[in-house]
Amino acid sequence: MPIDRVIVNASPLICLFKSGLQDLLPGLFQEISVPEAVLKEVTASGKSDFPAEKLSQQQWLNIATGIPLDLRVAAWDLGRGESEVISFALMNPSYRVVLDDREARRCAETLGCKSIRTAGILVLARRRNLLPSLRDAFLQLSNSGLWISRDLIYELCIRKPIRGCQSIRDAVRCIDFPLVSYFKSKVRCCALLQLQI
Repeated sequence: MPIDRVIVNASPLICLFKSGLQDLLPGLFQEISVPEAVLKEVTASGKSDFPAEKLSQQQWLNIATGIPLDLRVAAWDLGRGESEVISFALMNPSYRVVLDDREARRCAETLGCKSIRTAGILVLARRRNLLPSLRDAFLQLSNSGLWISRDLIYELCIRKPIRGCQSIRDAVRCIDFPLVSYFKSKVRCCALLQLQI
């Protein structure tokens, strides 16, 4: 099933904007929502960086307001932004959460929310031919401040990304998919990128 709707946390937004890859979001997804708490985090007073200046100007951005905090999420003691992202997804199961924070991803997974990381967005964009080079995109993202293992970048980019695959399952089955040989496990490969097979 394709990913059509996402609710995005601050870290992926900041990194995508800083790396100049923010236009991947409307290219990949029909609906992109951001909780009010995340918008405030990115555009907090005193910030005058590129993401803070440009985020609220985006036509494709839907601001989700008045999100009640789910008590199951509150028990995890996450930040306000992550908590609102996951609470929103629990109320709207057709949305996938975009999170990079490990503890927030654990919470989302435990509560049954589907998620994707920023790295997964790049892989998805490359599969849909929205990126000419996955390697260059990972380097841009890494230069924006998101830590990505150099081994992971190397393994993802050692061979040309697969074209013409109909699904993640097809990509993982292909012998040329570099993560399969690196992690020796198709399931672990997709779990790492938070992609559903």
